[in-house]
Amino acid sequence: MAALTVIFPGSMSVTAKERGPVRWFPVDESEWAIYMDAPAYHCRAAGERLKAGDTAAAREELSKARVFLEFQKQHLSESLRAITGLEERLGGAGTGGPAAFDSVISATLNAVGRKYLMVPVDVQNGTFITDAHLYHLEQARKHIEHNKRKEAADEIRRAAAFLKVKGAYMGITPWSKVETSVSALNKLAADIESGKVKEFAALEKAYADATAVFASEIK
Repeated sequence: MAALTVIFPGSMSVTAKERGPVRWFPVDESEWAIYMDAPAYHCRAAGERLKAGDTAAAREELSKARVFLEFQKQHLSESLRAITGLEERLGGAGTGGPAAFDSVISATLNAVGRKYLMVPVDVQNGTFITDAHLYHLEQARKHIEHNKRKEAADEIRRAAAFLKVKGAYMGITPWSKVETSVSALNKLAADIESGKVKEFAALEKAYADATAVFASEIK
């Protein structure tokens, strides 16, 4: 796969080849909460499916929870290894210089501190995470059919957050295209929650408009 774009808050960007196998993109705190809630979300969904007597669907939801847990574990483990290595170098011949020290510390803080500022997207990651927005759109459809506006709005906001994952995975530039799509979906969520939009046809059109940017991009 070609070199990937790493997008940072602000105007600075570098390629994955310069930074390593992980690229980053900016999110706000509410979006970060959605990503971190993903394992619990799918565990809750598994419980609901099981109560409804659908064992196969419950298993599918648990599989999704596992994918997210493995992804989170992977990046926390990478941070742990990096910090351990840096600790060992500080007790030995040297640190590799200030630049090497700053690189390890900043990457670690992104993973365990103010992590909602940047989210890593792994190139080799499974397809479900990069296509999770489609899953949440389908859940929104089901809620709208039962006139559950708040639940539908929540699912659309989740879909909007995962659109950023898809945009980063596909390397869409400029990043403002992705942000515009996300803003459109969040507005749609607010309109549905308030009752301004009630039909799924309106949701489908708005979603198609918001994600049109992906149609011209090469996966």
